[in-house]
Parts: sequence; C-alpha cells; structure tokens
Amino acid sequence: MTKHLNWKYEEEWRITKSNFADREVSISVTAIKEVYFGAKMDKHSKEEIIEILNYKNPLIKFYEMTTSRSIFKVEPVEILVN
Repeated sequence: MTKHLNWKYEEEWRITKSNFADREVSISVTAIKEVYFGAKMDKHSKEEIIEILNYKNPLIKFYEMTTSRSIFKVEPVEILVN
C-alpha cells in the first residue's frame, strides 16, 4: 500500500477495506473532491457510499474504473448523480 514519490503531487489518499478493517477513519467530507470505485466493487456498497457522501457534499464527483476490452488498462467513467 505504498505509492512512489513521483506521484506525490496527486495528493491522493487510498482507503481500502483491508487496511482500515479494524479501526475508524475520520475524514472531513469537504476535503473529498472525487471518489474512484474499483472495477470489481459490488453495486450495493457503491450505491450506499454515493448516497451517504452525496447527501453530505453534493459537489463530490464519483467515478467507476472500467477495464478496457482491447488493452491492459483501466479507465474512469463518471457516475452521474441526481
């Protein structure tokens, strides 16, 4: 769960179920600008997270990573929220 210093400019935080399973995480919802869901994340969990975060901060953008059919690559596709 490390990231090379060359990517430090992204100021990205990654939260996964495995590295926070035994503790609570507190993040200001106003600090969240975008959320990227993994390509294999289950639909129910994704919908639940979108509903909670969108209620608290409707400016957050949501993306789902999709796998390319032609090359070894994943790309974000924006999830439009009403």
